[in-house]
This record gives sequence, C-alpha cells and structure tokens, in this order.
Amino acid sequence: MNIRDESWRERITRLSKDAPFVIAVWRAEPDEAGLRLIDASDDLATRFGLPAKVFEDDRAWREAIHPEDMPLVIAQLRKARETGRFKATFRVRTPEGAVRWLEIAYHIHRDDDGSRDAIGYIADATEQREREERLQQSARLVLLGEMATGMAHELNQPLNVIRLAGENALHRLPDQCNEQTAYMRDKLRRIVAQTVRASRIVERMRIFGRRTEQDSGPIKPKALVTDAVAAVEPQCRQNGIRISTRIEEDLPVVHGDRAQLRQALANVLLNAVDAVAERLGDSPGATEDRPFVLVRAWFDPMAGRVRITVEDRGGGFAPETLDRVIDPFFTTKEPGRGVGLGLSITYGILRDHDGDLAVANGDDGAVVTLSLKPAA
Repeated sequence: MNIRDESWRERITRLSKDAPFVIAVWRAEPDEAGLRLIDASDDLATRFGLPAKVFEDDRAWREAIHPEDMPLVIAQLRKARETGRFKATFRVRTPEGAVRWLEIAYHIHRDDDGSRDAIGYIADATEQREREERLQQSARLVLLGEMATGMAHELNQPLNVIRLAGENALHRLPDQCNEQTAYMRDKLRRIVAQTVRASRIVERMRIFGRRTEQDSGPIKPKALVTDAVAAVEPQCRQNGIRISTRIEEDLPVVHGDRAQLRQALANVLLNAVDAVAERLGDSPGATEDRPFVLVRAWFDPMAGRVRITVEDRGGGFAPETLDRVIDPFFTTKEPGRGVGLGLSITYGILRDHDGDLAVANGDDGAVVTLSLKPAA
C-alpha cells in the first residue's frame, strides 16, 4: 500500500479521530538515533499541543524531548534497530513551557529494497502518568500517616513532660526581675513554645494515615472562599496584599467538613501570600485585572467538579521542585518560616472528601486548584 495515497491518509485520520492515539508511519534513518515521521493522521500536532515542525524535523523533535528523558529515548531507538520494536513513555515540552507525556510504539518492517518503514501509534499519556503520580503520592502519605499514628503517643509523651517541666520552672522563678531571671524566663518560654509547636506538627501528620471523622454537611463554595479569605486577612494586611475573588453564580453546593475544607483552602492562600510577599519589591503593582492573589470558584462541566483555583504572582515553583511540593516536609521557605506540611495537609483533607489537588505554574506565579464533587 502506498502510504502517500490520499485515501489512506483520510482513512487513518478517520480511524484515529475518536481513538486515544494517533496512527503514524516513520522511515528509519541510517544513523543509530534517527527516525523520520513520513505520515500520520491530519490532527497529529493539535492532539498534543506541539507545532507540526516538531514531528517533521528531527532537530525540532529532539529539542522538544525533555533533556532528562533523552537518554531513555536514544537507548530505546538503539534497541529497536536490533529488535525491530520500539516503545517508550517520555516527556516533551510545548512552546508554552508545559510538559506532556507521550507514549510512542512502533514495529519496523524491512522491505526488499532495504528500506525500513515503521508503523505504530503516538498517545498522550499525560493523564495516565498524573493519575499514577497521585496514587504514588497518596500511598506515601498513607505510609507517613501510619508511621505518625504509631509514633504519636511515643513522641507526645516526652514532649508533654518537657512542656510541663518548663511551665513548672516558669512558675517557680522568683518574682524579682533581674537580668538572670529575665534570661531564664525567656529561655523557658521558648522551650514551652517549641514543644507545643512540635506536638502540633505530630498531630497534623496523623491526618495522612486514615480518613478522619468529619462534621459533614452541605457547603456553598462562595461561603467556603469567603471564610478562607477572612482567615488569612491578618497576614494579607501585614504584607499589604489584597486577595481578589471571582466566583460563579449558582455554583452547586459541596458536601464535607466546613472547618477542614476552610483550612485546606487557607493553607493554599497562605502559601500564595508568602510567595507574593517575598517578591513584592520586584513585582509590578497590583491592578483590578491582575491582582497579587486571585481566587476563582467555578464549575467544570466536563469533569463534573467544583474547582477553586488560587493564582498568585509570586514567581511560581522552580521546575525541579514542582513534582515535590505536595511531599510532607518539603518547603522552599527559609528555615523557621514553615515545616512543609501546608499542601500535604490540604491534599490529605481533599482526599478524605474524594477531591483532588493540582499544582502548576502560570504566567507569573503558581496556580493551585482544589477540586470537589458536588453534593448528591
């Protein structure tokens, strides 16, 4: 069959239209890593958000592949020269800076004239990989929670002893205020404060291990956003930052624990405020169209979810940290300004509500989206 035949192109385009992949034909080049696409369904480029030249030009294709995944692709190409089969899942970068996962597989056919053509498919594996990563993240958090639950009693007991000893020592200090007494009072107060802080960290970790008892009920998304914004108002006022909100009318109510969901959203807002505050001196002033922090609540009819998105102008996450920001105890803040549990706790709360958390970079900062199922 002549792969240049127009009717054949129309046929594979039609066959691929409703499929989760694109049928493609390649010509194997003489060099060990070369492969040239010579035919595919017409919607190839639009399917994957990549310019057509990426699939037509070998150099553009190599530049689109994520540098960390290039060794894997080259190794599989070399293996394909021996086995005649290629299959790999790897990342590519779009012109907008987004990262997508592609799965490519093909079988090489050797013709009598010595040419080698390959037919196979190209599939978007982004959603599948994200789902796998969420499952892995959930498993890590559950493991952490099981460890924390088992250790909580053992840790809290000595912490309580230290705290009580510090408080008792404070009460036994003489009333006379001299330099030595003031020094001891300050140190003992710091000991008590840090033991209380450590106890709270241990308690927060327990949220990952098991689904907590919830004081559940119907919640209006607008009320949830209003409550969370009010909760972080002191930090906003202190840093001179105003949070803007854009909430769709008549959003469906969600079902859950109002206090927990408010805390989940407040954690995200605090991260946004902190990021903007650190960058405030280098960032252009806020306007009505471009506030420093924007909270949007809207309904996604395709997914059937209520989305609450927090967008900030704090510069966003470094690409190398984007996959780790939900990990417990991972933080980009300076020592003493955070323990790296905010987004982990938010993720745990949303998981308990059959929701989800997505983290990405926008044009000028982070974009964090909380997704919740509407109440039945």
